[in-house]
Amino acid sequence: MKIKQTDLSYVSGIIDAEGCICISRRSNKTGDTINYKAELTTSMCDIHSIKFIQSLFGGNIRIGNGKRRDGRIRHNCYIISYSGSKMKRILELTLPYIKVKQEQAKLAIKFIELKEKPTKKRKLFQTTDKKTLKLLKQYYIEVKRLKTSNWIKK
Repeated sequence: MKIKQTDLSYVSGIIDAEGCICISRRSNKTGDTINYKAELTTSMCDIHSIKFIQSLFGGNIRIGNGKRRDGRIRHNCYIISYSGSKMKRILELTLPYIKVKQEQAKLAIKFIELKEKPTKKRKLFQTTDKKTLKLLKQYYIEVKRLKTSNWIKK
């Protein structure tokens, strides 16, 4: 299905304003295994915008609870998330229109390309190569830095 440029532009605006392009890092309990994961998440109170994104790219919508971290009640929000090759496709299609988070999107695409190289035995990426692990960590740190550098500083 060919997606219209106006639709890609609209989704790009949502990603810039309400989206989160992140790379998370997790380790096992002993700390000897570290795993990195890129994720594109959009969370909004308006389900229509989330359903529109779903109509273009698929995925599942989940409902976030109505409590803030400080315990106050807020409206439920609707969340759609992507990772892996689906995330890469969305970012590649919307990249020309993304303005605020363009560097994060470029790094996430590079990260996914590096991480999604399958081995012959497994479809999932696994590496103990120190050079590759170092590069994954660099992408993680840089995306994290870019996320905080866009904050308004007082």
